[in-house]
Amino acid sequence: MNNESENLTWITANTKSCIKCHKPIEKNQGCNYMKCISCGQEFCWVCMLDWPKYHTDHWKCNKYEEVKKIDPKLTQQEQAAAKAQNELKRLMFYMDRFQNHKKSIEYAEKLKPKVLKQIE
Repeated sequence: MNNESENLTWITANTKSCIKCHKPIEKNQGCNYMKCISCGQEFCWVCMLDWPKYHTDHWKCNKYEEVKKIDPKLTQQEQAAAKAQNELKRLMFYMDRFQNHKKSIEYAEKLKPKVLKQIE
């Protein structure tokens, strides 16, 4: 049970689901263009939109757009909870981008000696 739990935790933390078939996909290098090997769906790793259909403005992936406006009719406590949810979503949005950049740097650092050797 512990091994299965650890596997599930790793999959949850390090993969995203294909937008069509929902199978887990790991991004371990390269750009944000993804193609599912199970169903062939093309999508953006960052914004999770269909690549050829919606992904025309690449810069939009890194700009946070507030998902939910806070209803002024809610009580103060409900407004505070909604604001906290929005802040958490914003934090997760930028944390995801930070992790993507960090993985890209790690990959580039691993690749650098091979490239330098080939240049020589």
